[in-house]
Amino acid sequence: MNTTKGLSGNQLKIIGIVLMTINHLDLLFYPNLEHIPWLNFLVLFAGPAVAPLFIFLSSEGYYYTRNKQKYLFTLLLGFWGMSLVKFLLTHLLNLSVDYENLLFMNIFGGIFQAVLAMYLYDSIVKHFKEKKRIIAILLICLLVLLLSSLFWMSSVSNPMYLKIGMDIVPVVVEGAPILPLMGLLFHIFRNNKKIILLIALLFVLPNSIIDLLSNGLSGSMWSALLLPLFILFYNGQRGNGPNKYFFYIYYPLHIAFFVLINYVS
Repeated sequence: MNTTKGLSGNQLKIIGIVLMTINHLDLLFYPNLEHIPWLNFLVLFAGPAVAPLFIFLSSEGYYYTRNKQKYLFTLLLGFWGMSLVKFLLTHLLNLSVDYENLLFMNIFGGIFQAVLAMYLYDSIVKHFKEKKRIIAILLICLLVLLLSSLFWMSSVSNPMYLKIGMDIVPVVVEGAPILPLMGLLFHIFRNNKKIILLIALLFVLPNSIIDLLSNGLSGSMWSALLLPLFILFYNGQRGNGPNKYFFYIYYPLHIAFFVLINYVS
């Protein structure tokens, strides 16, 4: 996967940050975004590829990092930090219920689950012979699916579990169990770019086709097809870019900034 051409990991990260920021402009322009059709389309169009792209980049980050446990703990700190920001915004500001519902996001939860699945997979594989690796894959996949399903079902009947799973323990997270499972598969087949591209297509193609057939180019979900394009042009290099902790700071700060500007305007 290594080449000097194409896009580096840091360049993809910057692209992801730009798309994410555009997608979160709904926090800034609420409730008037629907009255600006071109901006509303841009906000919706920018979103679908963002989380999967960061999941892909997390699989690369996990591969290159020397301290896997530290990486997991840093993601957990990011998750708690974003949860704290959301708590402060919703309790200190007089936000409407509809606006509070826009603050469901915490991308660190989904990335944490994906990286945890990678870590568990590697730990299990170390204790299995090569021919039994498929067992490890199935065990981790089933674990990710089971945990996510159980907590989603329990949250329906008990809001307290939902709150714990969303803000304290990263279990009820964005995109689960699909995104963590995607991240695990990216990790397992990292050395085969063709399979990585196939995985990306299999995850984003169904919804994209449905969206295109239903809404044509005016739809927004089909922009998830950007994901395999990003992966196709990825050159396997880290490249130059912002400090590796930049995203951990930028993510909660830009959301808080948009919320505060919307609140005082």
